[in-house]
Amino acid sequence: MSGITGMTADFFTNQEKARKKTGLLVVLFLIAVILIIASVYIAVSVALLYLQKKNVSFATGWEQQFLDPARFAYIAGGTILLVFLGSLYKIVALGKGGSSVAEMLGGRLLDQDTADPDERKLLNVVEEISIASGVTVPQVYLLEREDSINAFAAGFSPSHAVIGVTRGAIAQLSRDELQGVIAHEFSHILNGDMKLNIRLMGVLHGILLIGLTGRVMMEIILRGNRYRSRRSSKKGGGGGVIVILGLGVALFIIGYIGVFFGKLIKAAVSRQREFLADSAAVQFTRNPGGLAGALKKIGGLFAGSRLSSPRAEEASHIFFGNALSPKSFTGLLATHPPLDRRIIAIDPRWDGEFTAPTPKKEEPPKEEIKQAPPLQWIPGIGKQGAGPATAGGNLAIDPGNIVKSIGILTPAMIIHASALLSSLPTDVRSAVRTPEKARAVIFAMLMNREPEPRKKQWDYLGEAVGSSIQKILQEILPRVESLGNQAFLALLDLAMPTLRSLKEEECRTFLKHVQELIQADEKVTLFEFVLVKILRKNLEPVIRGKVDKAPIQYYSVTPLAADISVLLSALTHAGYETDDKKKEAFAAGVGKMRMRSGSLTLSGEDAIDFDRLDDALDRLRKAAPGVKRRIMNALAYVAAFDKTVTVDEGVLLRAIADTLDCPVPPLVAAR
Repeated sequence: MSGITGMTADFFTNQEKARKKTGLLVVLFLIAVILIIASVYIAVSVALLYLQKKNVSFATGWEQQFLDPARFAYIAGGTILLVFLGSLYKIVALGKGGSSVAEMLGGRLLDQDTADPDERKLLNVVEEISIASGVTVPQVYLLEREDSINAFAAGFSPSHAVIGVTRGAIAQLSRDELQGVIAHEFSHILNGDMKLNIRLMGVLHGILLIGLTGRVMMEIILRGNRYRSRRSSKKGGGGGVIVILGLGVALFIIGYIGVFFGKLIKAAVSRQREFLADSAAVQFTRNPGGLAGALKKIGGLFAGSRLSSPRAEEASHIFFGNALSPKSFTGLLATHPPLDRRIIAIDPRWDGEFTAPTPKKEEPPKEEIKQAPPLQWIPGIGKQGAGPATAGGNLAIDPGNIVKSIGILTPAMIIHASALLSSLPTDVRSAVRTPEKARAVIFAMLMNREPEPRKKQWDYLGEAVGSSIQKILQEILPRVESLGNQAFLALLDLAMPTLRSLKEEECRTFLKHVQELIQADEKVTLFEFVLVKILRKNLEPVIRGKVDKAPIQYYSVTPLAADISVLLSALTHAGYETDDKKKEAFAAGVGKMRMRSGSLTLSGEDAIDFDRLDDALDRLRKAAPGVKRRIMNALAYVAAFDKTVTVDEGVLLRAIADTLDCPVPPLVAAR
């Protein structure tokens, strides 16, 4: 029995907690800046007094000689400007999100079509957990030169996350152990830790810049020491050199204030989260032995979890294990709990012996399940005893529990994800791992079933794309068309890391082709619209060169009433045919918004403008977690106001949720 305490907070609560931790970061940051300003002022004042050959008498009148408001204002302003510019520089440098962090640490983007068995094992585990959690499959980076066992997740949102893993981890860990580590990292993705971690890296760079400035000053003086000494001896300028050198030393020492507070801030926001992520990983996999085994191997490996990268210090708070020295000189500054405490929390019967890892070749995972089990319920949403779906494909669902499933992983979901992936045609699943074929798979999803629109699509593709893509599309189209919308969503997720590897112009052209295929029948379904929205959200960072961070702007539902009305109306018309059903479903959703009567109105089907819907989704993405919770709850009650929902409606709800950065898990079979 695991001794680890489970997590009880839901996705939105965890997101809100992560956001509020920024307040602690700001307080500690301000304290550090104030102390740095005071220290720099003292150092500069002492240097000036030395140059002026003044003796400070503390018995009387020292304040007139030492305290200078104008000097303090200049020094405070200069220090704040330096800190601000240092932080701004780092924040801009990390603008691409998780990929910036991975590349900074020397990571290599893994080829989705890799034949390396260890790399393939890693990618399979990441895909499996991504599909199970409803998170877009992240790009995976390998820290090739690191023989230690470690990993990290980085990004500004779940849909823009990346996973980084060391070569030592994929070579030394079994599949179960690697799954435990990746589940731990997905906990950070789902709990909103990543955005805070990147902000931390940017902000802390500013307060560390003071020490860096002092070091540069010392290097400049010491390098030219002989030349300057000769000139100083002739011209009597040695005192100025000594002062500059002394000021450089002082700033270097003062920089340790920034180092201390940097470590303190990272420890304050990181240490407890590692226990929580361990807890979540055990809950996700129901296999404490996997995660505990990985931690025991870290203890038994000479390199442990330490990284050789010179940039490991500034990113030390994002790793699975301690990336620095085995033990901090004080527990106060440790970013991770002691290894033995983490193991005991998972395995209370641990005998205290670490495991010496021995590299071994494992057989590729056997695809024992060739077809996904029937889609009958959503874990935590449907009832296990509800029985099979109705003939129409409706699922027995309690809409009140849909929100509770967001950001939650269970063993049943992971089993289902594995089964769903195994059920995909082998050539289709392989196709999404290469850029050319991945685009062909997306085109296949959009091919119209009616002869005339399909002919327009083929004619367009004949002129717009190469013959190789057309040939791939012809071969793969029958198998893609045999799949349902849930498989479409899974394939879209699987294709995303490959599509993100496209160049800027390739992304622009691909999105243009997608739009043209959709317009062939001169109408756009809600599913097509959302599919394009997901593609744009994931590929526009490639086009712009930076990730849209979607900062929170709305803390109340009131200014979003019109946008919420558009979204609820669109889902209502997509899910129901008769006017009475539409009114009842819309009213069910409105009732859960708890807004003033008349604030939300059902628009006519012809009045649904996809430009308005696009704008509405963009604004709703910038809502606070508590507001998103209410919106998602209302959407759930629209989709399932009669306690049932079709599989296609469930997929559509998940797709809309994805555009709002709310990962809804897939449908899975009752167990």
